[in-house]
Amino acid sequence: MILIIGGTGYIGGRLSKAFDHAGIDHLIGSRQLISEKSNYRFYDLSSLDSIKKSLVGIEKIIFAAGPSSADIYENCGSNLADLSSEFENFLHSVSDSQVKEIIYISSIHVYGKNL
Repeated sequence: MILIIGGTGYIGGRLSKAFDHAGIDHLIGSRQLISEKSNYRFYDLSSLDSIKKSLVGIEKIIFAAGPSSADIYENCGSNLADLSSEFENFLHSVSDSQVKEIIYISSIHVYGKNL
């Protein structure tokens, strides 16, 4: 199974829609709890346990997560430091999982509104 981390953001959201259109099975990883959608997985990149739970059954990950443009403008230094720490947590968690492939495509949200 493929997990798109940041699947509700600008790039990840569009990729998810393209996968839907092409009939490619995937899950959408989100920092927001979205209970009404069966193909969503919640994760908290600051929590190793949360990341590990989100990776169960996942073989491929497309990492498209990043802070929003508003967050970057308001707290640039701290958000980038947080993102670095969160990505480090993610990499540690992946090393203990069944994930075989990671594609990193985050733009750190430079294009505008989320989907």
